[in-house]
Amino acid sequence: MTVEALKERIRSFCAFASENYTARNCNHPTFPEEAELAAALDPFPALEAKEREAVRATLTDQFDASELVTFAVRCGSFAVQRNDMKHLRFGLLALLVDADALDPRDVVRSLGVLNAAAARLNVDLFRGIAALLLESATPARRKLIEDFFLHPDGVRNLKSLGYELANVDGALWFRSCVA
Repeated sequence: MTVEALKERIRSFCAFASENYTARNCNHPTFPEEAELAAALDPFPALEAKEREAVRATLTDQFDASELVTFAVRCGSFAVQRNDMKHLRFGLLALLVDADALDPRDVVRSLGVLNAAAARLNVDLFRGIAALLLESATPARRKLIEDFFLHPDGVRNLKSLGYELANVDGALWFRSCVA
């Protein structure tokens, strides 16, 4: 996939998500656009630094980039539901492709969800996936992610980050528990 095609896929996904991600469908099965974004994000770490920066230039606005946080949380749910750690990779990649436009608190909360999903799969998220992807992160995002994993488990606790894992209609979903 070319850099331009990846940028277009991200723009297209953000437009889709801003119209379709709502509290009413937080437990919706995979949208086709999510699978397309995941496939498009997969080669991101292998891009040259200059190409990654070109992709990041697509996401400099916090509002657009925020859709990627929801995508990352949903990836955590998909990983648990399908017992498949590839979704953890997709969720982490979604947190690496913006130009540091995401609110760091949202990134930390999403990391908490992905970390909880990884624990359910008996995967060390940092050693198993995150450390391999950090080279493709911006310096600020890299530090944020590394710092997240340096904190004790209690600080990274799902509930303290405002999420819970709930059984909704027979499927496990991470959802916000902040009123």
